Amino acid sequence: MRQHLRFVLLGSILLAGSLLVVFSPLASTASAATTSPPSARQPTQLTRSVAFVLRSSQLAQEVQVSVTTSIIAASRDNAGDPCNTAQRQENGTDVFGIVLFWFKMQTSWCWDYRIVTSHTTRIYWGVTGPGAAAGWAFINHSPIHFHCYIAYGSTRDCSGNHEDATASFLNVVTLQTCLPFISEDENYRGQFFSSGHPC
Repeated sequence: MRQHLRFVLLGSILLAGSLLVVFSPLASTASAATTSPPSARQPTQLTRSVAFVLRSSQLAQEVQVSVTTSIIAASRDNAGDPCNTAQRQENGTDVFGIVLFWFKMQTSWCWDYRIVTSHTTRIYWGVTGPGAAAGWAFINHSPIHFHCYIAYGSTRDCSGNHEDATASFLNVVTLQTCLPFISEDENYRGQFFSSGHPC
């Protein structure tokens, strides 16, 4: 007798922006009493299907590059010198462009067209909902490394500033580690430069 199978959706798991759906073969209630045992071939086909979905999910966890750099605000300090705030953000995204985790450096500085007169840098980080569902977690970050130097076009020390930092994220499922890095420079003319990578 031909076997009648019904696939029942047991559940779905959102994994790195991809939908992992698990199916289980169950006998139809109308033919439960007369259904023969499943053949040895059926579990093998099901196993291949689930393995393909798992490989696709692991592929979806590959971290891509996404960068945001922006000037946030311009102002003046108590001496009347111009000031600016700028930032760079490195995003770890899946193959669908969904952000899994992020690391941001934000710097405020003032200048008098001879040197950088004041400077403050802060760092921020986070793991998104999809990132947490995929197993990503923030571990720690380095101190902010800072030094000043003679910027291009100047002869004055501390006419340029540099800062950089690294964060550490771990995927507790795949044990993949990502070390986002951000580097920023500001100078006596109010210019801002940045670089970095998400892993």
